[in-house]
Order: sequence, then C-alpha cells, then structure tokens
Amino acid sequence: MSSISHASRWSLAAIALTLISSCAPSCVPAPAPPPAATPTIQPGTLTVVYDGAGPDAARIGLIGDSTMAALRWANAYAPLERWNFTYDAEACRRTITPSCHGSDGYAPATAIDTMRRLSGRLGTVLVMMMGANDPANRFGEAIDTIVAEAHAQGIRTVIWLTIHGFDEQNAILAERAAQDGGYLVVADWAGYSDDHPEWTISDHLHISAAGAPVLAQFIADNVAQVLVTP
Repeated sequence: MSSISHASRWSLAAIALTLISSCAPSCVPAPAPPPAATPTIQPGTLTVVYDGAGPDAARIGLIGDSTMAALRWANAYAPLERWNFTYDAEACRRTITPSCHGSDGYAPATAIDTMRRLSGRLGTVLVMMMGANDPANRFGEAIDTIVAEAHAQGIRTVIWLTIHGFDEQNAILAERAAQDGGYLVVADWAGYSDDHPEWTISDHLHISAAGAPVLAQFIADNVAQVLVTP
C-alpha cells in the first residue's frame, strides 16, 4: 500500500494548482511560434516555390541550368526571400534545343518548356541563367524565344546573367539586349565574379558553396534595381 493517503494526494494536487495559478502566465510555457515559411519543392518536379514574403510582395521567376542549380544545392535562397519566387534549375539544361544528360542520369526539360509549364507563376521579373550548354549558333534564337514567351506571359522584364568562359554567348546576349529597348536586361555575373575564383569550383563555371550565397545576393540586387525602375 502507498504511504501517501488519499487526503494527502488531494492536498498535493491543491498545492500544485495553487502554485500554477499564482505564477500564470509567466511560468506556463508560451506556445511555440509558427514555423517560418520555407521554400517547398513541388511533387514530381524540382520546382521550388516560396510564398513566405506575403501577398503584397512581388513574385519573381528563376530558370537556369547547373550554374543556377547551386542555389538549390546549397539552400542559398535567403537573399531572394524578400519576394515570393518560383525557381527551377537543373543540370545540363538547354534553352530551346534538347537538353543533355546531366549528372542525375536524365535530360531535363528545356528552359522554354519549363517556362511554359510554369506559365502564370513566374511573376513580374524572370531571371535566366542559361547558355553554358547551348550551341552558340542557336543562342540568339534561344534568347528571342524566351523573350517572346515572357512577353506573352505578361512578364515585365527578363534579366539574363552572363556566363564565365562563354564569350560568344555573352556577346550575343549583349547584342540582343541592346536591340530590345530595356525589356531584356543583362546582369554581368561573369564580370562581377571574375576576380573571385573561390566563388566557383575548379572549372571556373559552376558555383561553389561559398559562391552560392553571393550569386543569390547578386540576383537579388539586380531584381531590386529592376523593380524600382518605372
């Protein structure tokens, strides 16, 4: 038999209740805050969608190849989270010609097919980081196709990043932007990162773990500049 009587049990319970009542709410644990909004990967795709900036923030779209995929691999989205965004980047992706087989063992959808699949969800500004896998003799056509689709989807501006070591593609991009009346904006990532080999891996093209947050901030800075331009 227990050494504590029923009456003693009731007394202990009453004391506990009195103590809790006297210190509430300070001694009662506060409810856990709701989890912060985080990017989510849509089932069946590698599309990452972030809605945590709230209903009043702009939405931006980002489509790329393995250079931009570094943001997903390093989970380096933080500088972009001032806006809502829809992001899709895969290794070996090409812009309009069939993609090559990447390290994942398959050929991903092209940038234009991805753009069409995400129609209506790419927001106000579309950021492109493409061209390293594209044949140079089709790259001008690729840019034209993306820009035409962006117009059709009601996207306000296309920002396209330059590529390390691809001078011919970069020259074509600059030429197209000069003809486009400000709709196509070139963001010179190649020039910006040229003096920082630590931002890329040994091939001087793909982005390192150290470079991924820098790339995200570079994109965010260029998007911010476009969004404040009338």
